[in-house]
Amino acid sequence: MSQLYLIPHIWFIILVWIALYIGDYYLTIYTAQKITTEMAQHLEFERSFELNPFYEGDVNQLRRISPRFIIMLLLTSGFLLLARWITLLLQLPALFDFLAGEMILLEMSIQLRHLRNLALIKSYQPGAIIGHLRYAYWFGLRLSGWELFSVSASYLILGILLGSWFLAGGAVGNFLAGLKHWNRSRKAFRERDQAGAL
Repeated sequence: MSQLYLIPHIWFIILVWIALYIGDYYLTIYTAQKITTEMAQHLEFERSFELNPFYEGDVNQLRRISPRFIIMLLLTSGFLLLARWITLLLQLPALFDFLAGEMILLEMSIQLRHLRNLALIKSYQPGAIIGHLRYAYWFGLRLSGWELFSVSASYLILGILLGSWFLAGGAVGNFLAGLKHWNRSRKAFRERDQAGAL
């Protein structure tokens, strides 16, 4: 049985990427707006609801049209085209599967988080939450890191069982993102301690 690779389906991969990337940004804006208005008496996020510092300002301002978002969408879509060209040149189609998995499966993990947030918003009614919860910035990053590590382990196990470079890429992408959030959490925690000591 011959190995099937994703390179022949480049335009489908790019369309999936564009849909996921756009969905990520606009679901973040929608969720941030709902939480800061309808649920503000119960939920509060220190510094920002957004964990990616690149988009933090845009999300804090609930900016629906973001030049930096459009630029990144074009650059990342272009990267997929470039990756396809290079992996064809090197005759390494598995490498393209790995890179596509790294990007797409990380975004899919983030989409699951968005779905969970949407379920919270849509299920919310007065009396559903009692009290007030304020998330420290470092704590949100720490939780995100643990979640991404868990998803990474799932993709790794499936990737090994199925011999899938796409799933292996997803495992690496989620692990690296989790590590980045974990390190930023430690830094934010130290900064908070230093500020408290002054």
